[in-house]
Amino acid sequence: MAAKTQLTFRIVGKDDGLVEFDDFVVFCDAIQKCLRAVEETAVGHSGRVRYRVVDLQCSSAVIKIEPRAKRDGDAGRRTVERFRETVDALNRGHVDPRMQPDALETFRSLADPLKRHASRVIIGRTTLTEKYVTTISRVLDEVTSCEGSVSGLLERINVHNEKNEFVVYPPVANRQVPCIFHDELLPEVRRAIKRNVTVFGTVFYRPGGTLPSRVHVRSIDIHPSDDELPDLHAVRELGAWDTGGLTSVEFLRALRDE
Repeated sequence: MAAKTQLTFRIVGKDDGLVEFDDFVVFCDAIQKCLRAVEETAVGHSGRVRYRVVDLQCSSAVIKIEPRAKRDGDAGRRTVERFRETVDALNRGHVDPRMQPDALETFRSLADPLKRHASRVIIGRTTLTEKYVTTISRVLDEVTSCEGSVSGLLERINVHNEKNEFVVYPPVANRQVPCIFHDELLPEVRRAIKRNVTVFGTVFYRPGGTLPSRVHVRSIDIHPSDDELPDLHAVRELGAWDTGGLTSVEFLRALRDE
């Protein structure tokens, strides 16, 4: 495949150029997520393009990949071009308005090795700079807040180092919403683990986001599990409703009017 459809990534470690394995693994995971996000904007949806490693070097860690389109043969080229354009634009202080907050968060993680054991991260001919990170952070930190609620499955409690947090997975999106809570809610949070809940509090949104980026929790409603809900037989045992002498049609019409 032509070199122009290949992507080269280089991490230079602080220790004689050698790269920590953990940094390399996390970096590769970020690359994959960024490519999927870019494919959404370049092709229309992700999953059409697969990638293979065509070169791998050590000393400073270098990985070169190329796309292999499953169906649309041009999808790989368009995704690679958009990826390069996105990284270069972010490094120059510009943000593609089509990029969703989740995608920008992933692109920011490409620079994470610089926080740990790497001295340089180079993508193609672009060396990531501080401006790359601040450009993304400027957009992601422009949040709005309001009082509201989020419903979903409560999982992953984290109380390490005084960081009281859990995540809620709403049923309509394959995304998690981080939730911050005070110590007095910890017993209730423990009871709610693996349960469907509604959390109430201050809800924060990022620009263009349809789901909250986080919630500062004030209270929690724990919903009954499926086996705790009454079945149809139990409802019938409650007996007939008292309609006050109205027919069923008149009763329902009165409810609608109210």
